[in-house]
Formats: sequence, structure tokens, C-alpha cells
Amino acid sequence: MASSSDEDNAEYGPSPIKKQKSGKAISEDLRIRIVNM
Repeated sequence: MASSSDEDNAEYGPSPIKKQKSGKAISEDLRIRIVNM
């Protein structure tokens, strides 16, 4: 749910700062997912 919201915000938010934040969040999510796997 959280990742979906972040993706939507990144697409609708042209702000570069928001894009960077969302990118970092996705990166952390992927890392956590790999660790859980």
C-alpha cells in the first residue's frame, strides 16, 4: 500500500526533491524485500 502511494506521488509530483525521496523509498523497499525473501 505504501509503495503504491509513493509511486503515484512521484508520478504526479514534478518536484525533483519528491522524486528523489520516492526513489530512495523504492530503493529501500526493494532492499527490504530482498532481505525478507
